[in-house]
Amino acid sequence: MVAVESGRIRMRLSLRPEHLAPNGFLHAAVMITLADTACGYGALANLPQGASNFTTVELKCNFLGTARDGAIACDATPV
Repeated sequence: MVAVESGRIRMRLSLRPEHLAPNGFLHAAVMITLADTACGYGALANLPQGASNFTTVELKCNFLGTARDGAIACDATPV
């Protein structure tokens, strides 16, 4: 986790060889996991007074690009 601010969670993941699919590109599940984790922390940060848990209902992702090295980042904001 890089930043926790009012209305925003920022996460970053440095890529390692085990994050890659057999084709040498970042495995889609790695991106989904980072996004889902950021959203989960965002949900926790925005729970109403007295609430202690939540359940996610749906996750949809359109892949527009990929990576082979470096890092990926994710910003989660409430909608």
